[in-house]
Amino acid sequence: MHIYGILVSLALGAGYLLALKRAKKFGISESLIDSLFLPVVLGGVIGARLYHVMDKWTYYSSNMTAIFQVWNGGLGIFGAIFGGLIGLLIYIKLKKIKLNLLDLLDLAAPSLALGQAIGRWGNYFNNEVLGPNGEPIFFYESLWMFVGFLVLSRCVNGNHTRCGSVFGGYLIWYGVGRFVLEFWRFGTAMMGEFKTAQIISIIFILFGLILVKRESKVKL
Repeated sequence: MHIYGILVSLALGAGYLLALKRAKKFGISESLIDSLFLPVVLGGVIGARLYHVMDKWTYYSSNMTAIFQVWNGGLGIFGAIFGGLIGLLIYIKLKKIKLNLLDLLDLAAPSLALGQAIGRWGNYFNNEVLGPNGEPIFFYESLWMFVGFLVLSRCVNGNHTRCGSVFGGYLIWYGVGRFVLEFWRFGTAMMGEFKTAQIISIIFILFGLILVKRESKVKL
């Protein structure tokens, strides 16, 4: 049993329970949340691991068996977000579930932020995500995302009318925090002269701004 795995499990559990608690505000049934949980988590874990492996490919290319040793750490949150979304889309397409995708993402936004705030502490026990002189970058990101969780949780009162705006707020919040903190992280992937994480953060911010300004509902 690894503490890293325990914290990831706690993060998933907390996010799941929070989504169940908030589901009624979005007109989404708890049974639907239950059915979506496994494919989203599975897609998220696969995506998170793939992102990390690509990020550290110099190491993994010569240690191929280590790719599957998830218990030793190594999950990239950007990959988890993309992978979870892909898992969600595949499942609802296969099951032909009719729902408003952006409403579901709005529901999930505070859960994502809370999960990240908890899960980042796994980096502490794995001695990861540190800056110069052992600066605890993981702690700053955890604190930033916990504040984001509190803010996003208050974005919906009563009937939900601004489809996609809460998820957009999450993308902006996380994008800004990650972009800034990346200046103090070392050993992360680069695209030319720029850090990959910062490029993705900018994309998150821009896409988030579009969603925040969006008023109309989009049906899947």
